Amino acid sequence: MGDHEYLCSLYGLEAGEDEDLIDIVLAGDTKELRAQEDISCLAPGRLVHRIWLTKNVPACVVKVELNSRLSEELNLNGFNTLSSNSPQDPGSWFVEKGFTVRSKKINGFWQQYAFASSGPQNLTRSEIISYLRDVALLEFDESQVNDYSLPTKVG
Repeated sequence: MGDHEYLCSLYGLEAGEDEDLIDIVLAGDTKELRAQEDISCLAPGRLVHRIWLTKNVPACVVKVELNSRLSEELNLNGFNTLSSNSPQDPGSWFVEKGFTVRSKKINGFWQQYAFASSGPQNLTRSEIISYLRDVALLEFDESQVNDYSLPTKVG
């Protein structure tokens, strides 16, 4: 069995589905690269998703700023790295989408920063609505949700 046949059988594809095979392999590579990333500082202008959570367990989302740009450098020393994609873990929604998620207790809240180093860094309007409704469980008006080029703030 050649490499091509082996990969097709591994991913449950027929031999003629070459484009699907390439997409699956590249998606896995991108997630792996993001997971291995160890960044200690984010530069001004970097696109991030910032989430404030209660300090109790399980943590609840209090406020979000999605698709926003950092106005100043953010030093991530002392921040935890979240890598679990378990639905009970804060930040798992972002981890599942391939983002790096870092968190730290600041001023009585857990603050999370989710960011990407490759591929899409922003969230689409439909992703934001899904996150706010199904994950963050925040009350919001859909007219508050901007498209991917503008920040969305709720809470």
